[in-house]
Amino acid sequence: MRSSTLSLHEQLTASAQGDWGLEAAVDLLAAHGRWLPTLDQHGWITYGSDCFEDCEPGCDTAHTTDIEYAAIDWTGISGALLIDRRTRDTEERDYALLVGSGSERGMLQLACSIAAGTQTSVRGALSSLDSGNLRLALRAIMHAARGRAYAEEVFPTLADDVCEGCGRPGEHRRDWHPRGDRSRHLVVCMDCGNSWIVRDGQGGSA
Repeated sequence: MRSSTLSLHEQLTASAQGDWGLEAAVDLLAAHGRWLPTLDQHGWITYGSDCFEDCEPGCDTAHTTDIEYAAIDWTGISGALLIDRRTRDTEERDYALLVGSGSERGMLQLACSIAAGTQTSVRGALSSLDSGNLRLALRAIMHAARGRAYAEEVFPTLADDVCEGCGRPGEHRRDWHPRGDRSRHLVVCMDCGNSWIVRDGQGGSA
C-alpha cells in the first residue's frame, strides 16, 4: 500500500508502460481523483518486484530489482460493480468500497473496460458524466486507441490543469465544490500541495 496518490500513480503508470489500455485506465482514475486511494486502501492493488533475469514461475525473488510494480485487479472490480447491491453481504469488502455516485461508478466501469475489456454499458456510463469527466473519458479512449501522444494532441492539457508553483499537472477533485457551486471544482497539486478552483469543462488531465 502507498500513502501518496502521486507515488501510486507513478508506480501504476510505470507498470502499465507500453500497454495503451492500461496506461489510459490508470491516467483516467488518477485524473478523476476519486478511486485510486480507495482501491489501494481496500486491497484491489497488488505489489511485487520485477526479476531482472529470465526466471521460471515460482522464482524465490532472490535477485529482484528494488523497483516495485503495482497492478489493479480490473476484472475483480468490474465483477463487484455488476453485483446487485441488495444481494451483498455487508461485511464483504466490495460493499463498502464501491459505494459512490452514478458518475463515480461510471468512471470506474469505463476504466475497467478500457484496461481489461470487461463488460460495461458505455452509453450508461457516459450519460452519467458531466462535461469535465466526459472529456477525461474521451481522452482515455483516444489514449487506449492510439497512445498518449495522440490523446494529448486531440485533448491537450489546458492551462487550468497546471500548478503555477511547480508546473506539474494537478489532480481534479470533482466531488469537491466550493460553497456548493457544482459548476466549479477543486484541483490539487500532489507534488507541492497547491490547490485552485476551476470551472467544470476546463482542464482534463492529471
